[in-house]
Amino acid sequence: MQYVLQEFSTTHKITRSQMQLLKGSLESARKVAMQSQQIARLAGGRLRQSHERLKLDELLQNVL
Repeated sequence: MQYVLQEFSTTHKITRSQMQLLKGSLESARKVAMQSQQIARLAGGRLRQSHERLKLDELLQNVL
């Protein structure tokens, strides 16, 4: 994301490939934020019953 932003600040243009790179980076950041929130709930003991099933071992492995 930093590279794309630096290029944009210089050229004031963004290419399709840079846009795709930016979108992919934002999606990765969104996933990390969601997983971090889930782990924080687990660590804080604030788990609630939910219809969503999470494989906590896979979640932790992916984050690590």
